[in-house]
Amino acid sequence: MSRSGKSHRDEYLILIVLGLVVIGTTALLTMDRWRDGAASKRPYPSTYSNTPEGMRVYHTLLDRLSLKAKRNESPLFHEELAEVDVLFLLNPVSRVDRMEREELDEWLRAGGVLVTSDPSSVDLARTVVMQSEERPQPFPRRSPPRDLADVTAVAENEPDLPLARDVSSIATVSPATLDIQPQDPPRTSGQVERLFADERGLRVAAAPVGRGWVIALADSSFLNNGWIGLADNAVLAVNLAAYARNLARGPNVSFDEYHNGFGRRLSGWSIMWAMLLETAAGWAVLSLTAAGILYLFYRGRRFGSRYPLERRRRRSKLEYIQSVATTYQAAGANRLTFGHLYQRLRRRLAAAVGLPPSADSGDVAAALARRMEQPAQRYDAVLRQCDAAMAQRRLSNGQLRQLTAELAAIELEVLHGNQAGQ
Repeated sequence: MSRSGKSHRDEYLILIVLGLVVIGTTALLTMDRWRDGAASKRPYPSTYSNTPEGMRVYHTLLDRLSLKAKRNESPLFHEELAEVDVLFLLNPVSRVDRMEREELDEWLRAGGVLVTSDPSSVDLARTVVMQSEERPQPFPRRSPPRDLADVTAVAENEPDLPLARDVSSIATVSPATLDIQPQDPPRTSGQVERLFADERGLRVAAAPVGRGWVIALADSSFLNNGWIGLADNAVLAVNLAAYARNLARGPNVSFDEYHNGFGRRLSGWSIMWAMLLETAAGWAVLSLTAAGILYLFYRGRRFGSRYPLERRRRRSKLEYIQSVATTYQAAGANRLTFGHLYQRLRRRLAAAVGLPPSADSGDVAAALARRMEQPAQRYDAVLRQCDAAMAQRRLSNGQLRQLTAELAAIELEVLHGNQAGQ
């Protein structure tokens, strides 16, 4: 097999290996996304579902109140919280980890509003100083029949609480209430505010944290699709949204789905996929990879007949010198040419006798005479003729040849050791 055929064979082998790598990586990424989708199908309610435990109706209600409700499917880090003004963290399945708690605390102190039905799940019990006397049933949550709803009236001694306006009774899944317990030292920026209470006790309360607020719900079932239409639950839900909006910096509302099992679970492959498709560096890597594949594919491809390299005769040094001389002569640059030759030789002569390049011609001639043991008049006459020629505006061809010959004789005599006339 020829060398060219072997080279093409190696290139095709490289292309096959690269193709297998691309196919394998794509398959792994697809399987990873499929596993993420399968893992998200859990028996826990999504806030946007149409099931009785979902909150699709409440999402629609917020939209009509000009609140931009969206769903958060990522961990609660700075990038996600930066675009959120009011965060609903309702009945989370998984606990918020330490890094998320730190980000939440910073977001709250900057002015965020957190609405949660489980303060202890985010380790906010020390901050909000609220505990629930009775918690709802653990997951999987299934709402009891509507006729078994726990319907209670608004507390007679607290009818003017902020969320009690136009509310006479509510229906909830459980009789859970909030128990405000002062702690030492206090973690809040002020006193806990009672927002809504019924005949069973405190149902909704708020506590300031820096410039933000945490609103704790004893039971969030009054926001669910299957319960929001019972009693005055819809009015209470509207009051809660309006109150949270007044405390917030803006209208952006987000419902946490990540801790209910519906978010995107980060893995090594999903992170790599995001880096490749969502960052400039990733697109650069993909572009370079595609360019490399195309280069390997087209490297051995010919788009025409082969022609041998034509070896043309190159110009000799003599031809170059002759062409430069002809150019100078045609331009009438005798004085310029002589100036280059004279100045270069004069610097070499001055250096040979230990004088600076700017030394006077008479001093250079005297030094040359002492070195060569020759009369100084000869050197002095030639150098002064050259100085006079440099002062002229034009220099004839005859003068150029005469002065150049005399300078050449001095160069041979002084720099190369040849006596004049040899």
